[in-house]
Amino acid sequence: MTGTLKEWYHNLDSFKEDELHRLVNTTAVLEILHNEFIGDMEIFDKKSRQEFFEMRCCSLKVKDLERHYQRMTHRYYVINGFNDHSLKNTFISSLPQELQLEIHRMIVAAQKDIKALSLGQIHQITLEALEKLCRLHQHFSEIVQQKSKFTKACKKPCLEIKCKDKKCICSIGKKHHRQKYTKPSRIFKKVRKRKALKFFKRKPFRGKKENQMCFVCGENGHFSKRCPNKTNKAAKLINSLQPLEDDLESLYSEQNSTDEETIFALQNSSSDNSSSDEASFVESEDD
Repeated sequence: MTGTLKEWYHNLDSFKEDELHRLVNTTAVLEILHNEFIGDMEIFDKKSRQEFFEMRCCSLKVKDLERHYQRMTHRYYVINGFNDHSLKNTFISSLPQELQLEIHRMIVAAQKDIKALSLGQIHQITLEALEKLCRLHQHFSEIVQQKSKFTKACKKPCLEIKCKDKKCICSIGKKHHRQKYTKPSRIFKKVRKRKALKFFKRKPFRGKKENQMCFVCGENGHFSKRCPNKTNKAAKLINSLQPLEDDLESLYSEQNSTDEETIFALQNSSSDNSSSDEASFVESEDD
């Protein structure tokens, strides 16, 4: 004996040492050692049994199956699974579902009883079942790859009249084939609001300055802004523009906003805020 166990044995008093020596059963000795260094054996067994029923393996890799077998085996013998045959079915149920059915088929085909098999033999059958499924998977994969060779050879058009293949998968040219989505709510387009007034200025005169005529007083040589006759200017302006309504664009250009060059403004007839078609004129101030 070495280490902690040796120190524990040498420190026993005479009464406990004689009690330990009088034990002739190995199980009783192990129970005392277990209670001394690990704890209560019943609690340990209960925990191991619960873990044995909760363990699962969902991987088909051999490495993961080997690890799962080692973990289950450790708890299997701790809870005395050798004398409990129902735990063998529990071990098979903890394996992946793809293997469970094949394991039962192989046991029936071998004419063996699961109660007579050890946990190691069941693990060996598990690896054989995995190998069998891998061969079947490879075989069917090769058949799928050679599907195009047998497609036309297996068809019997003489027995069909205008029959379409229900399993036909037509390729889509577009990479993203999605269903159009329409919003239930109404979509309102933004309407550009028109200005209530249109501002105009006189176009630049390209002729001689002597021929420039004031449309207020009717004299040549100055514009309406510098007209000396400023009395009743707005009334005369309306009367002078009345015959020129049709030819307004040839004499004046429209502005976005008013400035010092603005001569007059007309109310926009298409505006939502206009209540009448009457034109209003705004005369700009002199510099």
